Amino acid sequence: MRKYNGSLLLAAHDLDRFLGCTHATVLDLADLEAPLPKTEEDGQLALLREKGFEHERRYLEALKREGLRVVEIEGSGALGERVRQTRVAMAGGADVVYQGALHSGKWHGYADFLRLAGREGAGRPLYEAVDTKLSRRATPAHIMQLCVYTDLLAEALGTEPQSMYIILGDGREEAFRFADFAAYYRIARGRFEAFVSAPHPESHPEPCRACDSCRWRELCGERWEREDHLSLVANIRRTQIDRLQAAGVGTVRALAALPDAAAVAGMAGETLERLRAQARLQVEKRESGENRVELLPLEEGRGFARMPR
Repeated sequence: MRKYNGSLLLAAHDLDRFLGCTHATVLDLADLEAPLPKTEEDGQLALLREKGFEHERRYLEALKREGLRVVEIEGSGALGERVRQTRVAMAGGADVVYQGALHSGKWHGYADFLRLAGREGAGRPLYEAVDTKLSRRATPAHIMQLCVYTDLLAEALGTEPQSMYIILGDGREEAFRFADFAAYYRIARGRFEAFVSAPHPESHPEPCRACDSCRWRELCGERWEREDHLSLVANIRRTQIDRLQAAGVGTVRALAALPDAAAVAGMAGETLERLRAQARLQVEKRESGENRVELLPLEEGRGFARMPR
């Protein structure tokens, strides 16, 4: 997500981030107006990204060894020039366009590969998007990314490509029919476009699966610390947080202070007691600075009782 010629320019990873966490999108928008502090990328993510580039380069070299005519688009030029070069390469009938640039309206993207799929009756070349991914199976995020590229490619070609492809980490190629995902993709894209066009004076972060790789995770973590968010309770689940908040229990301290007779709709009494005990231990640690351990009573078939004699 960035500003381009005075307007908002969107990309596939922006749509993926929105589908995973709308608060991250709110922070993305705020960052365009006034830069926010970002979490530094950890070494593991950097290593995975570099391994992904290596996988992409290996596939590129394999295509060249096959004798295919590969046109590589310069990666450092302006978007408009890269789009022009990509369209020239496709009009010229290149077998493969590497790092092809696509742009239409609010959206843009850089497809790993645009592969010649055939020609129309008049001889006009037809292309399909091919992406390399280090994983062993395609994910919904991968397919959404391909949908963005295919949609932009349809605008450039004047006809909709039938298929899109992923080259997985083990070298296998998986094919997907765009028509199978187009309806969901267009609904998701429409929701996203409406969201980024509306004002968002207040948005609250909630822990989700995207947190581990999110550039805003430290910013959200600081807010959860200030607010004493229930996600700070060790081993608590999102569904349990939702049920506690619905019952009016919104902080770690409030959970720790619940009376013994308290009940929460949809939550077993044993589960509530475990969470309350954990919250109480954490609150005591904050106040005293000392660690305290509570030993659970021995139960047949649980804990140490499961160990061989």
